[in-house]
Amino acid sequence: MDRDNVMTWAGRHGLADSPYEDVLTNPEFRASISHAVERANAQLEHWETVKRFAILPHELEVDDGGVTPSLKVRRSIVTKRYAAMIDSMYDNDPGAE
Repeated sequence: MDRDNVMTWAGRHGLADSPYEDVLTNPEFRASISHAVERANAQLEHWETVKRFAILPHELEVDDGGVTPSLKVRRSIVTKRYAAMIDSMYDNDPGAE
């Protein structure tokens, strides 16, 4: 998440003095993100939609290898680094094999 946008949201919702990490875990913030995902999903075919999501407590950085210098996500690195988080989104999936 973009820190500036998150903190702008926090300011508009009375959380301006809250630490960034606390805003990310705020239920109202998560509901706001969920609403945005639902609006985006409304424009997509069912098979294209976001079913679950997680919010990282930091942005992906070039320095830590999460993105390239042109800010493209290094999917293999991100998938490996956050495997437990990704796996947890599928733990209770009745459609999983």
